[in-house]
Amino acid sequence: MRRHAFVLGTVLLAASLPAGATEYRPDQAPGTPATVEAGAKVFADTCSKCHGTGGEGTAQWAPRLHDQKFLSAASNAFLEATVGKGRPGSNMMAWDKEATHTDIGLTTEQVDQVVAFLRSWQTAPGVALDESPLKGDLAKGEQVYTTDCQQCHGPRGSGVAEAKATIGIGHKAYLTAATDGYLRAVWGRCIDTRKMEKLAPLPEVSDYPLNYSAADRDSVLTWLRKNAW
Repeated sequence: MRRHAFVLGTVLLAASLPAGATEYRPDQAPGTPATVEAGAKVFADTCSKCHGTGGEGTAQWAPRLHDQKFLSAASNAFLEATVGKGRPGSNMMAWDKEATHTDIGLTTEQVDQVVAFLRSWQTAPGVALDESPLKGDLAKGEQVYTTDCQQCHGPRGSGVAEAKATIGIGHKAYLTAATDGYLRAVWGRCIDTRKMEKLAPLPEVSDYPLNYSAADRDSVLTWLRKNAW
């Protein structure tokens, strides 16, 4: 079992939260002040080179992390897996040297500290995730993806390796770390953690489609999972 440097406490109900306190989901437990401070140093020394000193991201290189829609949907486990195991085939290396048995990278404790620091940026309430089974149609998912999604994410979902978006949504590592509920949430709330809002057009893309149904979204997720690489 991974070591966690997080405060494992009861998540308070909104009515009992102090003014200005963030409502976290149980899987978004925040870190202690000491853990957050340690994570800030690790982030500044390591992560900021690609993601920016304030987590603002870098166009065509690394996605924005200081994003309330992203943080309110992501669990600590998802962040841990992303930092620790990386994204094979992308710019994101696996940083947990204890898990990967290498001499380069961070300790498991430092990975947890980075996650605590990222969580400290969250001010929006954690969103409820729909983890019900997918009900998608493969053929429909392929149609929607190849017609629309690949404009930014590439034919195989490699992200910047093929197209404009930094997020490689076709990677098996990404789809293993991301639950269906998380993917439904980030699509339903319409974020590309660097740019997109409400599936609005990117500057380079005209007539970008809007308002996919929940069934269409499930179909794309079904197709992505079937074709993960």
